Amino acid sequence: MGLDPFFWFMDLAGVFVFGISGAIAAERKAMDVYGSFTLAIVTALGGGMIRDVLLGRTPAAAFGDPLYLGIASLGGLSALVFSGQLSRLHFSLRYMDALGLGIFTVLGTTISLDQGISLPGAILLGILSGTGGGMLRDVLSQEVPLVLQKEIYAVAALVGAGLNGGLLALGVSVNVSAGVGAGVIFLLRILSLRFDWHLPRAGK
Repeated sequence: MGLDPFFWFMDLAGVFVFGISGAIAAERKAMDVYGSFTLAIVTALGGGMIRDVLLGRTPAAAFGDPLYLGIASLGGLSALVFSGQLSRLHFSLRYMDALGLGIFTVLGTTISLDQGISLPGAILLGILSGTGGGMLRDVLSQEVPLVLQKEIYAVAALVGAGLNGGLLALGVSVNVSAGVGAGVIFLLRILSLRFDWHLPRAGK
């Protein structure tokens, strides 16, 4: 099943920003060009591939349409070419990651609901879709995945996915509900970074 134009564009936008996020992570670990593109592609496509496989949407979009691989690679290339400019503009891994998290979470939730998954299941798949690529990126770059740390990360995805699904249940259009959900996720992540909001640690 193909995506409507709005969600297709959101999907590609998420792939692009997560591609940048992966390449920035590789740069911080002093990886070579091959490592940068590998992390860009894994970060950009990992979550969506996991979602599609669990939903039985085969082949996964990342394999069925070469544009996805091209956009992921373009994101990685952009981070390499414009790394200096990105630094001066104060872009960072976590800001790009927050944007990708918002896009992929609501996209995963909406697609899951469209496939007949229950709302709780769709929320879980949305969270997995949003966090899967970042988890793979962090593991490959030998970092503890953000989703497993005390930061407001998976919680932000949970709130946004729940809001997206709730608005859909109330009859709000899919485009508006997705935009609101993604915006809330991004805002929660940025505010949590700005004001050091975090969850309590286990045993504390």
